[in-house]
Amino acid sequence: MPSLIGEDWGLRIGSTLRMVGYGRPDAQPLLLIGARPVAGGLDLGAMGAVGCKQYVDYFAMAALAFQPPIQGFSFGFVNFFAQVPSDDALLGNSVFAQLAEIESTANRSNVAGLTTSNGLELRIGSAKPDLGMSVVVSHRVEDKTPMPNSGRVNVDTAPVLRVRWR
Repeated sequence: MPSLIGEDWGLRIGSTLRMVGYGRPDAQPLLLIGARPVAGGLDLGAMGAVGCKQYVDYFAMAALAFQPPIQGFSFGFVNFFAQVPSDDALLGNSVFAQLAEIESTANRSNVAGLTTSNGLELRIGSAKPDLGMSVVVSHRVEDKTPMPNSGRVNVDTAPVLRVRWR
């Protein structure tokens, strides 16, 4: 059964939304994103996905791909990043998400070959960023390697140039 984790710490307009999905490495993950939840979840048992529910009234669906399992783990993972627009209309609103898996034909867990994760609510902060600074975080870069062209935006934070303990 897939699982979805959201990083909502510091989620503000202008920042980067990050979610991590886990699931069967041989399955095709689909990320459902919406502005409203489905109260109690829509039971998908009638279509053959026994034990699965749809928790998101989605307006967008993204086909993703699991990364191979890390040594010692049996599941694949996928990172999903999205930029939250700098639009005041989004202040205090929520984004709802859910991961679904289309299983390979070999080892289906139900007749439909579909499993779903938990539903997730990520709340966007109700206050506008006021520091006037942002930090762009990227993966580690080795010496003599060019800096990446993109990264995750953390608004309302500033870089610490030096910390000295006395």
